[in-house]
Amino acid sequence: MKLTQILCKQHMGRFIRRHWFIQSNRTVLEDGAEIALKERGIQVMDPQEILKPKIVHERLEFAKPLRKVVPKNDETHEDWHDSPCLMYGDNDLLLEGLPQARLLTKAIQIQDQLPERVETLVKDCPEDVNDLVLRSISTSNLFDAHQELLPKLKDPERPAWNYPRFLGITSARKSFNLLHKFLQLCESISGPKVAYTRSIIERGIVSVPIEKDLDFFQFNLTIDLAVNSGSPLTPFAEKGIDQEMPNLYPLNQNISLRKENIYKIRNMYPISWDHPKPHVHTILIHHDPVEVKNLTELPTRETQILARNMLKAFSAAASCARRRFGDSIEDLPEPVTVQCIQTEGKTFHFSVFQLNTLNLNGTEGTKNYWWTSPRLNLYDKAEYFDGKPLIDGYNPEVFKRIFAFYNNN
Repeated sequence: MKLTQILCKQHMGRFIRRHWFIQSNRTVLEDGAEIALKERGIQVMDPQEILKPKIVHERLEFAKPLRKVVPKNDETHEDWHDSPCLMYGDNDLLLEGLPQARLLTKAIQIQDQLPERVETLVKDCPEDVNDLVLRSISTSNLFDAHQELLPKLKDPERPAWNYPRFLGITSARKSFNLLHKFLQLCESISGPKVAYTRSIIERGIVSVPIEKDLDFFQFNLTIDLAVNSGSPLTPFAEKGIDQEMPNLYPLNQNISLRKENIYKIRNMYPISWDHPKPHVHTILIHHDPVEVKNLTELPTRETQILARNMLKAFSAAASCARRRFGDSIEDLPEPVTVQCIQTEGKTFHFSVFQLNTLNLNGTEGTKNYWWTSPRLNLYDKAEYFDGKPLIDGYNPEVFKRIFAFYNNN
């Protein structure tokens, strides 16, 4: 028989229970966190109200379920309207691009420059932040372990040829990761004085019905990321700037918009007005070249991408104005300004939309303003070369403008 060493074992359950009993009776020390949060207007709640909410037992009676009846897409549908509505959604493109968008929104375009106030803030970005920006690019484009089936590759000269499918990081995931990291970096650099006045929401939905020149439009759009503030942005220019509007003759300004008879008229704003930071400040939108395309399968033009940017900024400003001044407002007592950043993960486009009026009839009278700057590449290449991560052609001007938009008041 083999002799083994006798182990002196003890049952630790009694000691653990005793330890938990003693620690549960400890007095919670006041560290001043509750007072600091209340001074900043942040609500403090007892965790027991959330972890153990009061349950009221009520007996609910439901009617017997009926067989689901699919409504027909005709006059018998409950949302049918005799007059059609011209719809514009997330993946729609205007055939004539920017000139058509300017006619729909009655906007003046100020090209190749941002407002002077924003250009001044661009110079205030610290120079030592470039290493953190490069790290954000690497973690979003190279070091993310999430893998999905990438879109199918197509060759215009051989449309029937099937390329093999590859796994990798989708452009939407790269873009969202990068924007989140840039916003977090802006919060860290700006400090609590600015960060406490900002809030971020994701996937906000805006819906704006507009009557223009005897036609009825409705913009149903999704704002991928929105930075809200406690006070509205100060207008960049006074009313009174005039500019000749584009002429699409013989085309109509409604060309390529979808006509639908089944729709709901609704004004939607992505955040409650009771929120301490209800004003839209900056919107960040992702352009997916696979999803956003022409119905005619023609190549997407840059003017169409810019028009999508403009209409999303207009819709965000219009929904905020109606939430602020009322659904029937036309001549705004105060302009509503929205900053917009559009990207597919590599190329960034910056613009500012100032909504002066919602009376979009005709081409005369008060007009809206849209400042736009040339598109900037954040980098040229972000890939593995000889098994090593490589970022080539980094442009520091992109983050400087994001930082300027975040700090603008």
